[in-house]
Amino acid sequence: ALLAQATPAAADISIGIVLAEPYMEPYYADNLGFFKRAGLNPNVQVFPNAAITLEAVVGNALNVGTANLIQMATAFNRGVDVTIIAGGGLFTSDQTTIPLCVAKSSTVQTAKDLEGQTVSVTNLKGTEGIAVSEWLKAGGADPQRVKIFEIPFAQVAPALTRGTIAAGLLGEPFSSEHAAEVRAIGYPHAAIA
Repeated sequence: ALLAQATPAAADISIGIVLAEPYMEPYYADNLGFFKRAGLNPNVQVFPNAAITLEAVVGNALNVGTANLIQMATAFNRGVDVTIIAGGGLFTSDQTTIPLCVAKSSTVQTAKDLEGQTVSVTNLKGTEGIAVSEWLKAGGADPQRVKIFEIPFAQVAPALTRGTIAAGLLGEPFSSEHAAEVRAIGYPHAAIA
């Protein structure tokens, strides 16, 4: 008689991401069947920024999460046991995916125009906040005269069109989705690349 071989159940894995193109690897991996081939059942959870995702990993609320190198280095330098298991987004100046945007009707054209204004980033102490500060300096603006605060990419375009913020980093897919409402004035990550 033949015995049916039981298929082992897939192991659950919880993954934290930010809704922005550079952090979409878990979705790509799932669509390409990588998790299934590895015997894993992914539970992808969305977080407002990568710093919060990293906190969830360190606090054992997630198995894996997306973070940028500044956040990882900061955790490591403070004695937190973190490991990079895969590379993520790669910046090249000819293929930018995270422009600094303003509303189409905005009079803001340059970094200097943002002095006295409010600008959003997804993370003040990550690459986004540093990139915007350096871009402002390179454009002749004083970052101390710009109010920079955190909001997720998904909320940037509505905040721009309402006038709540003067400019904001807007990652894909949101920059393409809201192309009729916003325009790019710069690419801050080029200031730190």
